[in-house]
Amino acid sequence: MLNEFASMNKIANELGENFRISLILEQENKLLEWFGIPRMFETLDIPECTNFYNSDKHEIENRNISTHSNYHFRQLELKKKMRSIAIVVSKKIGIYKKIRTFLNIFRKFLFTAKNFLMTHNPRSGVHVLALAAEAFGGRGGIARSTRDLMTALSGMPEIAGIDILPRSQPEPSGCFPDGVRQFAARDSRPAYACLAMWLAAKRRPDIVYCGHAFMVPLAFIAARMAGARLVSHVHGLEVRRTLPLLRRGALAASDLILCVSRHTAGKVVEVTGVDPRRCEVVYNTVDDRFTPGDRVAAMEKFGIPRDATVISTVSRLDPRERYKGHDLIIPLLKDLARDYPGLVYLVAGAGGDRARLERLARDADAADIARFLGFVADEDLPDLYRASDLYVMPSGGEGFGIAFVEAMACGTPALGLRLGGAVDALRDGELGRAVSEAGFPRPGRAALSARSHAAFGRSRFEARLARAMAPLLPRQADSSKACTS
Repeated sequence: MLNEFASMNKIANELGENFRISLILEQENKLLEWFGIPRMFETLDIPECTNFYNSDKHEIENRNISTHSNYHFRQLELKKKMRSIAIVVSKKIGIYKKIRTFLNIFRKFLFTAKNFLMTHNPRSGVHVLALAAEAFGGRGGIARSTRDLMTALSGMPEIAGIDILPRSQPEPSGCFPDGVRQFAARDSRPAYACLAMWLAAKRRPDIVYCGHAFMVPLAFIAARMAGARLVSHVHGLEVRRTLPLLRRGALAASDLILCVSRHTAGKVVEVTGVDPRRCEVVYNTVDDRFTPGDRVAAMEKFGIPRDATVISTVSRLDPRERYKGHDLIIPLLKDLARDYPGLVYLVAGAGGDRARLERLARDADAADIARFLGFVADEDLPDLYRASDLYVMPSGGEGFGIAFVEAMACGTPALGLRLGGAVDALRDGELGRAVSEAGFPRPGRAALSARSHAAFGRSRFEARLARAMAPLLPRQADSSKACTS
C-alpha cells in the first residue's frame, strides 16, 4: 500500500494541484478501507481523467486534465474532511491504544516484581515477616501472645530481623525489641493484602509468620511468593468450628503450626487433617510484672473496701464469645453474697455484650455486686489480680486462658472448668482446679506465684519456642544480628 501511495503522489506532482487533491482523497479512502471503515470521500469531479494510473506499468495514460476547479475551495474542503478522518480513526483505534497502554504498564509491573524476586543480596541470619491481627499496641490475649512470641524470636541468635504488619493497632506501639520493626496498621483488607505482597516481594523473608487463622490464605500466598517457610500460630478460638475450605487448606500447608495448648493442637489435627508432627505446643507465657504486691493499695486503686471479698473475670465482652462463662457466675452472686458479706464481682473487659450482662445482673438482683470496669489497661491488670481473692472464668472454649496464669502469677487462686485449653493453664490441678470452693486448694500467694512462673515464665516459653522453631532455623547459631530500623 505504501508503494502505491508513493506512485500516486509522483503522478500528482506531474499533473498539478487539482489532481493532487483528488489523489489525496483517494489515498484517504484506501487508508480507511485498510482500517475496515467504509469509503467516505468522493474524488474531485474530473471527467477527463480516466484510467490515469496503470498499476502494472506505472505510467500515465491520460494527462488531459481540466483545471477549472477552484483551488482554494478544494483545499478548504480537504481540511474539513481530514478532520473528520481524524475523529473516525481515533474512535476506531482508541480501544487498541488503551489496551496497549495497559499492557505496557503491566509489563513494567512484572519486570519490577521479577527484579524484586530474582535479585538476591547475600545476608546473614533469618528474616521474618509477621502478618498479625494485633501485635505491639494491640489489646487482648492474642495481641499479648504475638508480642511475647516476637520478643522471644528477636532474642534468638539465628534471627536477623522481624517485620511486623498488624491488621489493627488501637494503642501506641511503644518500644520494640532489637531487630523488630512494625509497620502502620491497615484497616482496609485490599490495602493490607497489597502491602503484605509487596513486603514479601521486596524483603524476601525466610519465614512468614501468620498470627491468626483468618489471614492464613494471605500468609500462604506471601510465603510461596517469597519462597519462605510458613509458620502459623493457632490460639484455639479459630478451630472451635469447621474452617472454610481455603483457610483449612492453607493452614494444613503450613510448615509449622504453633498451638497454645494440647487441646488446640488436637483440634487443629481434627479440623485440618494435618500431620500431628507439624503441630508444636508452645504455651503462652506470663510477664514478669505479674507478681504478688500490695493488696490494700490495689483494692484502693479500684475503690474496693478492705473487708470485701473480691472475685474477678478478665475477658472481652463479645457477643460471639459468650462461652467465657459470665452467664454462669452472675446468677450465683446473690446466694454467694449471703455467705460472703461485702462480695464484689469485678468484670474487666469491653464489648457489645456488656449491656446484656448488666441487664442480667439487674434481673438476678445482683446489680450492686457486679461492677463492670470496661477496658482495663495492660499495666493495671496486675493490681486487678492482686485485689482479687479468687479469679474465676468458667469458660467452655478457651484455647489456653492466659488470664488464669496471670492471676496465679500474682498469687491469686484461679477457678475454671475442666474443658478446652484451661486444663493446660491450670496444670491439671497443680495450680488451679475446676472444683467447688470448699475443695479448692489455697496455698500461700508467694508459693503459688513461684510455681506459676516456673511453669509459664519467660525462660520456659523461650525454651519451648526454640525447640519448636529448631527445624526451620540454621543449625549454626553464630549468625550476626542485623538491626532493623
